[in-house]
Amino acid sequence: MTALTDRLHSSLFLPGHKKVASNFDLMIDNQFMNRSVVLLGSPVFLLLTCAILSAQTQTRSTRDEQLYALARTDLKAFAQQVSRDSTSELGRAQAIVRWLAEHFEWKATDYQKRTVQEIVERRGGNCNELAMVALAAMKELNIKLRRVHEVNIYTNTPERGERAHQMVKDKGNTFSVFGRHHNDHVWLELYDSTAKTWFPADPSSGLVGVDEWMKGRVWFGKRSTLNPLTNDMIVPFAIFAADDEGKFIIDRTQHYLVDEFDRLYGGRLHTQAAWSQWTSTLELLADKVKGAFAGSVDLHDYEAQIDALAVIYEQLRAAAAQPNPSGPIFVFHTDEFWLNLHHFLYVLGRAQIHTRDSSRAAVAGAPADAEKGLATLTEADQKIWREAVAAYAGGLSKKDLIFDNPLPAITNSLAAAGDAGSLAGTKVDSSVAAILEPAAPIYRRRWWRQHAEANRAWQTAIEGLVARHGPAVVAFITNAYKLAWPPTGFPVHVSAYANWAGAYSTAGNLLVVSSLTEETQGLYGLETVFHEGMHQWDDQIEAVLAREAQKQNRTMPRDLSHALIFFTAGEAIHQVVPAHVPYAEKFGVWNRGMSTLRDVLSAVWKPYLDGRGSRDEAFAEIISRTAPLRPAG
Repeated sequence: MTALTDRLHSSLFLPGHKKVASNFDLMIDNQFMNRSVVLLGSPVFLLLTCAILSAQTQTRSTRDEQLYALARTDLKAFAQQVSRDSTSELGRAQAIVRWLAEHFEWKATDYQKRTVQEIVERRGGNCNELAMVALAAMKELNIKLRRVHEVNIYTNTPERGERAHQMVKDKGNTFSVFGRHHNDHVWLELYDSTAKTWFPADPSSGLVGVDEWMKGRVWFGKRSTLNPLTNDMIVPFAIFAADDEGKFIIDRTQHYLVDEFDRLYGGRLHTQAAWSQWTSTLELLADKVKGAFAGSVDLHDYEAQIDALAVIYEQLRAAAAQPNPSGPIFVFHTDEFWLNLHHFLYVLGRAQIHTRDSSRAAVAGAPADAEKGLATLTEADQKIWREAVAAYAGGLSKKDLIFDNPLPAITNSLAAAGDAGSLAGTKVDSSVAAILEPAAPIYRRRWWRQHAEANRAWQTAIEGLVARHGPAVVAFITNAYKLAWPPTGFPVHVSAYANWAGAYSTAGNLLVVSSLTEETQGLYGLETVFHEGMHQWDDQIEAVLAREAQKQNRTMPRDLSHALIFFTAGEAIHQVVPAHVPYAEKFGVWNRGMSTLRDVLSAVWKPYLDGRGSRDEAFAEIISRTAPLRPAG
C-alpha cells in the first residue's frame, strides 16, 4: 500500500477535480479504500479494483439498489421516492443531494461530455457531473435551481502548478481556474420559496443549507462532509451563480464569504484587524475569477494574491480563537459586600423555615457557618443578627431569587452598591435596607473577610481556566446559538452563597455564583459561568423555539431552552477537556424530569454541534420530537 499511497500523493487535480497520475499509468481516487479505482495498466491492481467494486455492490441495501434502478429508468419517480419523507423544498433537496453523495462515486475528469442518463449509468462523475444529475432530479420536483461555480484556496502543490500553467498555454485562460494553490468546484443553489432565498446544495459533499455548507466549506472548526476530497479545498474565494443563459456572472462571494462568514462567528470577524484585508482581497480576486470564467484573465497572474489570502484566512482563524481581543470574556466582581450579606441572610432564612432546597449541598453549610460566627458575638450582636435572619425568613427567603419580584431588582441594586459603607443614596428598597444596615457591621466584622477571601480565591482559579479554555468555549457556544457574546465581557458577581443550585442568573443579566460550594469549583465552575452566561440569550432562543412550535401547532416544553443550555455548555467544556463529565450528568440534572429532553438532544442537537445541519433545522426536529400537538379546536 505504501507505493500506491505515494502515487496518490503525487497526483494532480485539474479543472473539475481531474486527477492525473504524474509519470504513472493510473488515475486513482484519493479515498482508495472507499472509492473505485480507475486503472490504466497493472493486472494486479485491476483484480484489486474488481474485488473492491464487488464488495461495495454486495453491501448496498436493497432499497438503495431499487432507488438506483429507478434513477436509471424514471428520474422523476426516483426523486419522489428519495424525498418522500420531506415536505419542504429544502428538505427534498437535502434528501436527494445526500443520497447522491453517499451512493454515487466521485470519478476523475476525463473531459468526455455525458448526458445525465450516461452519468447515472456510470454511477458517478466529477463535481460538475454530479451537479448535473442532482439538478435534473430536483427539477423533476419543480425545485428552482441554478448552477454555481467557485474557485477555492487549495492545498499548495508546486508540481500541480507547473502542470496547470501548461494547460493554460495549451487550452486557454479558462483552464487557469486551477493552479498551484487554487482549484475550481461546481455545485448548485436552490430557491426556497418559503424563505424566499437561495440555499447552497453540493452533490459532491452532501452539504445542503447555508449553515451546513458554511461548516463544511468555510469555518475554522472540524468540518463535516460526506466527501473527504473537499478537505483539500481550504476555503472558497470567489463564488458565482449562473444566470438564465448559463453564464457565471451572479457574484455570490460577498454573501457567503463576507456576510455569512461573519454571521457564522457571531459578528466577531468584522472586528478583527485582518478582516479589511480579507474583504478587499476577495473583491480583487472575485473580479479576476469572473474574467477567467470568460477566458479574458489568466488567474495564474494573481497567484501572489491567492497566497496572501491563504495567510489572511489563517490570521482570521487565530483571531477567532480570541473572540474578545478588546475585552475579557467575563468581568468578575468579588468584593460586593452587600450582595454577599444579602445572600447569606437569604439562605439562612430558608434554612430557618425548612424549605426543601435548604438541604442542598450549595447552601447546607450556611447554618453551621453562621453558628460558628455567632459563638464569638456578644448577646446584643447575636440578637441583631438573629432578627435579620428572622426578617428574611418571614419575607424575602420565601421567594425565589430568579422569578419572584422584587428579588431580582433588589439583588441588582445590592450588586450596584458594591462595598459602600452604607445603603444611603442607593436604589436599594428602604424596607430591605432597614434589615441589612443593622446586620452589616456584624457581618463585616465576623464573616466578610473569610467570604471575600473565598471569593477571590475562586476568581483566581476560574480566571485561569477562562484564560486557557475560554476563547474556544465562546467560539463553540456562539457558533451553536448564532448569537454574539458581549464585547465588553459578561459580568459575574461572586458571593460566598447564592441559591440552592450554587449559581443563578436573573433579570438584567445578573449572574451570581457561589464561591464555597464544591459544585462550582474547577471545570464545573467554568461550565457554570458559561451556562449562566448563556441565559442572556433566553428571550431570543425561546422566541425562535416558540415560532417553530406554533408553526408545527405544538406546545413548547417548559424546560427545553434550559435543557439546551445544560447540553451545549457541557458539550463545550467537554470539547476542550475530553475527560470532563458535563454538569448535568455529574450532578443528576437530567434525572430531574429532563431525561426525555436529554435523549432527543443527544440524537438531534449533538449532530448539529458536530457540524451537521443548521440551528433552525435542529430546533424544528427537536420541537417535533418533544412538543405535544395542541388539541384540535
